[in-house]
Amino acid sequence: MKTFSYLILSGTVIAGTAAYAQHEGHGGGNMAHDAAPAADTLVGEVVDTACFVGMGGQRGGDHKVCAIDCITKGIDPSIVDASGNVYLTMMKDHTPAGMRLLPYVSKKIKISGKIKKSK
Repeated sequence: MKTFSYLILSGTVIAGTAAYAQHEGHGGGNMAHDAAPAADTLVGEVVDTACFVGMGGQRGGDHKVCAIDCITKGIDPSIVDASGNVYLTMMKDHTPAGMRLLPYVSKKIKISGKIKKSK
C-alpha cells in the first residue's frame, strides 16, 4: 500500500543524481553547513506534488521543466521512493523546502530528515 508521509529535512542532501549512483555519500551538495544528524534517510525522486498527485504521477525528465515551474511558483516538492510512497517535504523550521530542492527536481537523491507517517 502506498503511503503519504512528511519528511522534515535536516538541511542536507546527502547525494544527488550521478554522485549518488557513482559514489554514495560524496559530492552530493550540502544544503546547510550546520545540519544536525537526522534519524531517517530517504532515497527517491524529487517531484512537484501537484502534478504527481493530481495529474496521474507526472514525473521524470519529460516533466522536469513543468515541475521546476510549479515549485518556483510555490508548489511544495515531494520525494517519491522506489515503492511509490510520497513524502511531502518541509524544512525543520517548518518553512517550505521548494527552493532548496529545486536543483534536484526529477533526480534521484539520498536525503536525511525525520519521517512523520500520516495516519
